[in-house]
Amino acid sequence: MYRTNKIIATLVASFMIGSIGWMPCSEAASRMEIAQISVNQKGSNFKYWQKGSAVLAQLRDYVQKVTNPKDKDFIPVRDRIAVFDVDGTLVCETAPFCFDFLMMVDRALYDSSYTASARDAQNAKDVEMDIYAHKVTNDTRIKTCESHASVFAGMTLVLCQDLVQHKMRNFNYFQLTNRDSLATLAL
Repeated sequence: MYRTNKIIATLVASFMIGSIGWMPCSEAASRMEIAQISVNQKGSNFKYWQKGSAVLAQLRDYVQKVTNPKDKDFIPVRDRIAVFDVDGTLVCETAPFCFDFLMMVDRALYDSSYTASARDAQNAKDVEMDIYAHKVTNDTRIKTCESHASVFAGMTLVLCQDLVQHKMRNFNYFQLTNRDSLATLAL
């Protein structure tokens, strides 16, 4: 059990550290608008990418190689794994704020079934104040990373998934944009 918790905490911490590249608050598309983004089968309508994007060219080249049975880099369908970074594809960072930050604050400060450590509670208060003040700094991100793993430590994967689904519905996260109040915490 301890090893499983340690692995889960390490994975959560890795995710948090990887998401430190947060984008500043700006007017963002809602989750519903983002969900409507689609690419046709020929992959020719990447209208949300900058013209001449080197990254898009590399992505297209890679996909062509791994899906072409004659290419040395071909990957059979059964062996393919889709990987998404936190660019809004799976988690909308800017509508209205990073969901994982909101989850950490909510768990540490407002979840009546959980008692946060003094450090985690203080970090959550500081992070919440920074979010409300629209003054998120590297210090805010560090405090989130410091506390994120511990506030969810011991939670099973199923419980974590259930909590995320519940909070996404109750935060009304799919309809939020940066214009919306962050008063969705504590639901």
